Amino acid sequence: MSLSVCRLQRQEPPLHAHATAPGTLQRAFASPPRSLKVGRHAATTRKPGHSAVKFTLDPELAFLLSNLLATPFFGLLILKPGWKRTYQIMKNNWFLVPFSILYGVLFKQSWRPDFFEKLLPGSLDKWDEGVQFVPQLSGVMELLSGPSSSASAWVHLLLINIFVARQIYLETYEMSGRVPIKHSILLSWIFGPLGLLSHMITKAIAEMWTRNKQSIA
Repeated sequence: MSLSVCRLQRQEPPLHAHATAPGTLQRAFASPPRSLKVGRHAATTRKPGHSAVKFTLDPELAFLLSNLLATPFFGLLILKPGWKRTYQIMKNNWFLVPFSILYGVLFKQSWRPDFFEKLLPGSLDKWDEGVQFVPQLSGVMELLSGPSSSASAWVHLLLINIFVARQIYLETYEMSGRVPIKHSILLSWIFGPLGLLSHMITKAIAEMWTRNKQSIA
């Protein structure tokens, strides 16, 4: 019986093998590991002062900036259509680049994971129920409900209006200015499609007037 007790006592490791120095134990609890791996991913503690900076453009500022950028170009088209410098500016598409960049920044800010789901709702499994992936007005209204998305929509429309006014001007300039365009350019500033319609009607009237005048002569 005493022999068995002696063997059991010999199999137990000495207590001093698990002993840890007090200073080492304190350092172990005072300094947590910088990373904790879970599976294949690692969560790393971020050092103070190294946080990521996220750039955000104020939608109100973007709205104001887009209008300030557009005003000089519309002013040239309305007040100085015969100036050679106006033609050189309008002939070059680079003056439209700032509007495209501004739109891209606002679009990125207003991006949401369900963008295409709201814009083009539908499912491949529901073709028998009707046409799928067709834009719905309710989805578009929801996508444009935020400040950044509304500002991006305005920049989008403003860029199209400038492009329409530019096309009206270039077409008339190449015709030696035989068609009045100031009223159509002014209308295109806010109502792009109506400005285009106004130019088409004005052009048709001017051509009819020219033909009648030639026939009489």
